[in-house]
Order: sequence, then C-alpha cells, then structure tokens
Amino acid sequence: MKISVFLTGTLVFLLLAGAVLPGDEVALELFHSPLFLGVVVLFGGALVACMGRNFRRWSAGFFLAHGGVVLILAGAGMGFVWGKKSELEVPVSEDRVIRRFPVGGGGTVDAGFGLAVKSFQVERHPPDYALCRPDPKREGGDKAGGYELAGKVRLKNGVLNLGPLGRVPENELKDPGGKGEWVGECILDNGWVLRRLPAMDRHYRAVLKLTDSNGETQERTLEVNRPLIHCGWRLYLMSYDNERQRHVALFARRDPGRGFVVAGIWALMAGVVLMALRKTGGEHGAC
Repeated sequence: MKISVFLTGTLVFLLLAGAVLPGDEVALELFHSPLFLGVVVLFGGALVACMGRNFRRWSAGFFLAHGGVVLILAGAGMGFVWGKKSELEVPVSEDRVIRRFPVGGGGTVDAGFGLAVKSFQVERHPPDYALCRPDPKREGGDKAGGYELAGKVRLKNGVLNLGPLGRVPENELKDPGGKGEWVGECILDNGWVLRRLPAMDRHYRAVLKLTDSNGETQERTLEVNRPLIHCGWRLYLMSYDNERQRHVALFARRDPGRGFVVAGIWALMAGVVLMALRKTGGEHGAC
C-alpha cells in the first residue's frame, strides 16, 4: 500500500528531525507530540494490515520481520504510557529505607519494596605520581612553594620509572603500616619529591538490602554497568559521593513493554535473515 511508504518516510523524517534539532528538550517535545505518536500508531496499523493482506501467502521471514516491528512499536508504546523512571540518591545506611521513588513533576511512585544501601565499595586504579623538583628561585621548603612540577609518572609493572633518577618499586609507595594504602608523598634521595595524584575509579559496587511487601529481606550486589532487576524495576548504579562516600546515585526504570521490544528485535532480525536467504519469487505484494 502506498500509505505504508508515506508513513515510513514521514516517520524517518521525524526521527531525523529529532536527532538534528538543537537541545534535548526540543527533541523530547517532538517525540511526545500528537503528530509523532499518531504517525507511529498509523504505521503500526499499516503493518498489521499488510500482514493480513498476505496471510494466505505464508512466509516465516515476512511475518517475523513485520511482526517484529509491530512488537517493537507495541512495547515502546507500553513503556511510554505505563513506564516509570527515577533518579535518586540513597544514603549508605541499612537503616534508611526508601519505599517511594521520585518521578518527573515532583511526584513519587510506590516502588513495591523497600530499598536501603548496606555498604559501598570502590576499587581504584594505581595512582599516578607527580615528580617535583626543588625550585632554586624559591626558598622556605614545600610549604612556601619550594618545588616545581617536573612531570607525571605512571606506575607500570609495579615500578615507577623515573629515567635518570632511577626506579621506585611499588612497595616503597605503600603505607608501611600494612594497610596497603598509597602514600601521599615520597621524598627521593636527591631531594626530589613524588606526590600522589587522584586515582581513577576502576569499579564500584553497592550491597542493597531489599525488603518485599511481605517482609522478606534479601541482600543483593549492584555493580556499575550491571543493572539489578527487582519487582519489575531495573536499578543502575550511576555514581556516588566522591568525598565521603555517604550516598550513592541510582537510576531506576520500570518498563512493562521492554520484553515486547526485545522479542520484537529478535523476531525482526530472524525475519530479515530468512527473507535474505529465501529465493526471490515475488510471493508478497507491496504493503
């Protein structure tokens, strides 16, 4: 049907317009506009009509591909209407239980369970060190600014290679107290100084205490880039309090249509592969 071609072109145009328009708010308004939603609904209806027109001329690839797109649109619509998302800061304390998540517009939504952060842990890469040399133009030592930066040195294979100044093994940069912490400053034999720079995060995780409505409690670990699913919510560990690690920032998403979208994507890919492998015989008319 010619209407399918027109709707496809219109939908692609609107998607491209949302991608190139300046500002996220403008694109968000476009994708929530009655025009865009109407085109999506009509496009989905056209796909269903196309499948009905070709029902008697059965082809698995054809129906998987078209049905997959319909599932994707249906799942996206369910997420748009009934989905919820929330950004929240949770204190690192198992006594501070959160049962309602903040949502857009200043409201809250019942999560269906209680959430508390029992503990939090950060793993960091070995720190780089700044190599500082005494500045002959200044007097008074370190507190008076008696050093200048000579360069930055990175730990490789457990050793700081200082070139002509020699090599400093990793164990000389660790706290002699046995806690394994990196020293903030190391004075070399020639009077130069190594100063620790802020270490970059390698990984961080939080232990969540989840209490269901029936009172059952369980502890689960939430790691960065590894979402946790509970009671229909997908929880993401986004960031944390860099200074004192007293709270963590979470992103929570509840999307009832996600399963339809995932199934639709797999169906679409399978359908396209089957249609590509099938010999062309003109089994189906144009939609």
